[in-house]
Amino acid sequence: MTSIVTVHTQQAARALADDGPYRCPHHTMSLAGLLGSCPRRAALMPAAAYPGEVSLANGGTLVLDEIHEWLTADLHALACVFRRGTVYLPSPGSWPGDAIVIEYPAAPRVVVLVDKVPFYRQNVAIGR
Repeated sequence: MTSIVTVHTQQAARALADDGPYRCPHHTMSLAGLLGSCPRRAALMPAAAYPGEVSLANGGTLVLDEIHEWLTADLHALACVFRRGTVYLPSPGSWPGDAIVIEYPAAPRVVVLVDKVPFYRQNVAIGR
């Protein structure tokens, strides 16, 4: 079940932040920063993989501010991860079928923020 909640007060916003880990990645963050990365050495040493913001927010709150600024490909990747509840990071440079796959949990509460003024970019562009 999905629920939509509007936070009107600072007190309610702090309650969200106090409930588990709180992550607020910037919209310019790379996909590797969001989902995690698995460098070449992780094939030999799985502890070398790095969890992304989604996994670091597992069990807590992930805030996506300025949602209209995020890349569509990044939002699609996040949607796929949220459906599965897990981030899968295959090790690079391994043969198909022999790949080592590292899994991180990804089940945060997602808060999406949008600007109130829908024509902000147009007004800035024409100098208003």
